[in-house]
Amino acid sequence: MLAPLALDGARIAKILVKEGDRVKLGQIVAILDARDRLQTAVLQAQQQVRVAQAKLAQVQAGAKVGEINAQQASVERLEAQSQGDKTAQQEAIFRIEAQWSGDRIAQEARGQGGKLNYFFPPFPPLTALLPPLLPIVM
Repeated sequence: MLAPLALDGARIAKILVKEGDRVKLGQIVAILDARDRLQTAVLQAQQQVRVAQAKLAQVQAGAKVGEINAQQASVERLEAQSQGDKTAQQEAIFRIEAQWSGDRIAQEARGQGGKLNYFFPPFPPLTALLPPLLPIVM
């Protein structure tokens, strides 16, 4: 049997042989006072191994079907909400562009002294909604 590697100030707690006794190879001749401390450290390490094994078993078992379905439903809900927000923002942009274009046409009409002019809309999205040439009537 080998002597402990880390004695860290350990002292002899108990001597198991007397002076002059014959000893055999591997026979324990003394017990150090660090024995209890070292045994506690071993027990703690064994407990840590059991905890790690339990965590490993949980990971290997994987997520439950219900948890996966709940997460999938949450993702789908957020995607739908995002699409709705995007649509609402696009509609607001079109409405503001149309209003701005209408205001600009009205301002230009007031500045032309009643002449009939043609206006080419500045925004490509509006060209899909309006005829290419709009007569401006004063």
